[in-house]
Amino acid sequence: MNFKSPVFLMILLVAMGAVVLFFIFFYSPSDNIGELNVTNESTIGFQNNSEVIYTSCLDYIDKAKCEEDAYNVSSNMCSWNENESLCGLKIVEEKEKFYDLEAIEFVFTKGACTSGYNGTCELTISAKARNIGTKVIEGKFFSSFVDLDLDSLVDIFPTEGPFYPGDEKEFSYVFSNLSFGNHFVRFRVDTSYQVGEVDETNNELVEGVNLP
Repeated sequence: MNFKSPVFLMILLVAMGAVVLFFIFFYSPSDNIGELNVTNESTIGFQNNSEVIYTSCLDYIDKAKCEEDAYNVSSNMCSWNENESLCGLKIVEEKEKFYDLEAIEFVFTKGACTSGYNGTCELTISAKARNIGTKVIEGKFFSSFVDLDLDSLVDIFPTEGPFYPGDEKEFSYVFSNLSFGNHFVRFRVDTSYQVGEVDETNNELVEGVNLP
């Protein structure tokens, strides 16, 4: 047979065309190829790296999905409305911010003492001011120690803002030759009432010590 003859080439082309038509009309690939499993189930939202991403709370169609933290638009921001049977953003009431200072940790530390009837002792006093409010104190306020026996100011300390919520500042004073006997000292935060606080009753502490 002459493989280069026009008749042979025509027969070959017809045979190849028949094979192509067979695959087009009669062969359909399987829906399952290897590990790939294609289903017709629809998913709310869209997929990114095999994770479902919800674009808004209203994309949830049932209570369970609405309350499931793993699928929330923003962590724990969606809630189910029983009356309307829909999922919406939680309405969080923002509490009003406030100022509040507190006097804490008033400590007396006794040092060396001299002997005799007119003996004296060294005494260190220390205390802290703490911002327990929710607002930053931007301005200046003062704290003080007062000798209650003499009704006299021992020392006063300025604090410059910003003084943030949770911030603490320590103040101390050293009596170098305090006489023997009982002594009482008051520590007060915001001595001149420059900060408009929600509670002024926690600004003051009084402590006493007996020397020697």
